[in-house]
Amino acid sequence: MTVNNHPSPAASAEPKCTRSQILAYHDPDSGERIVLLHQYRRPDGNFGGKGKPDPKVILINGILHVAGEP
Repeated sequence: MTVNNHPSPAASAEPKCTRSQILAYHDPDSGERIVLLHQYRRPDGNFGGKGKPDPKVILINGILHVAGEP
């Protein structure tokens, strides 16, 4: 799963044509989703925001971790 949109330049403070992307990664054996992340990808290929993808959901040893939850 990939969602690939233009962000609002004023809201994101990113250069024009930066892409707001949501990506999912799956375990190659089980097909289970193990990571869901958001990233800003700048026109030059570099990452925007804090300079790296921002994980939102990650599965570690069978435990689902969600960003912003204790």
